[in-house]
Amino acid sequence: MNASSFILLLMLILLILHKLEFAGVKGIFEDALSLKNTITIRGAAAVCVILTHTGVIPFYKHGFLFVGIFFFFSGYGLMLSLKKKPGYLKGFFRNRLPSVIVPYYTMNIFYIIALFGLGFTPTIDMVFRSFFLPMMKRSLFITSAWYVIAIVLFYVFFGIFFRYFKFFKAFLLTALGIAIYCMLCRHFGRSISWYGTTSLFLLGILFAQYYSKIYAIIRKKHFILSILMLLLFINGVIVDYQARGLLKFFTHQISCAFFVLFIITLLYKFHIKSSLLAFWGKVSYELYIAHHLVILFLNNSTINPPWKNSVYCLHWDSRIGVALSTVAIATLIAFIMNRINQKLLNSLKKSSESVTVKS
Repeated sequence: MNASSFILLLMLILLILHKLEFAGVKGIFEDALSLKNTITIRGAAAVCVILTHTGVIPFYKHGFLFVGIFFFFSGYGLMLSLKKKPGYLKGFFRNRLPSVIVPYYTMNIFYIIALFGLGFTPTIDMVFRSFFLPMMKRSLFITSAWYVIAIVLFYVFFGIFFRYFKFFKAFLLTALGIAIYCMLCRHFGRSISWYGTTSLFLLGILFAQYYSKIYAIIRKKHFILSILMLLLFINGVIVDYQARGLLKFFTHQISCAFFVLFIITLLYKFHIKSSLLAFWGKVSYELYIAHHLVILFLNNSTINPPWKNSVYCLHWDSRIGVALSTVAIATLIAFIMNRINQKLLNSLKKSSESVTVKS
């Protein structure tokens, strides 16, 4: 591990440990998976994804582990809402899909403007593909757009199947839909990053459906489960590193599942109180789809940004400056885009409500 990697990891660890609350040796937090906690974890995961994509931390080939956190909590949140909110699936698509699609389209517009600033003129074909066919090649440079495709499809599967079928059949049909998505990704020659963590969405659904039983086990065997999940995760990563071809698809899913489960066991013992991670969590979606533009900007040889030397990095390794600059600039973009998206979503919601009242 080089100096820049060590410093960044230390900074991230200190950020997580800041105001960390411990439940005690025999205690346990009953609200481990509350919305507040899951938002904070999403913030940490989003920043970890950025740092892995900048290549500055040593597990850059395992950034998929942090993406799995997003899929897990998406499935968990949907299933939990379905169980607790009567009539949750009525108007589901009207309420859920815009929150994913609108930020993606606004970010596309932002990308186009920024690319002109970089001296690159996107073709009409590229723009069209980015807006309507992002799974196809020759689209714009939002390389994380695959997540948007995946989560929209998973929402559609969930909204249809869980509305018209009971849990077991709905779950199987959702799993079948996700399997078809994975096969299409392979057919179009997409990398495993497009589909290597998709089962975490299903794992989140199962966790929410059988939460009371799972919680009872965690409460009684927390220490053993934590150690077991950690060992299985480490073993899974080792096997995944050596796997090739179709086998890597399964090792990706398995290692990611044990990683997320290990993180969850930690949440029952520790509460992360970092306000910065909570802020990142609230804009995590925009942060996730915006950071590749920043990386593209910093790597553009025509602009030679000042942080590529040590002058503006306090004489640290320049890679630290690039990584921190990426996080800082992506955070600013995410914050601005989140404000714009909220206004657009509120306008859409009011328009939808007025149409519903009239009809």
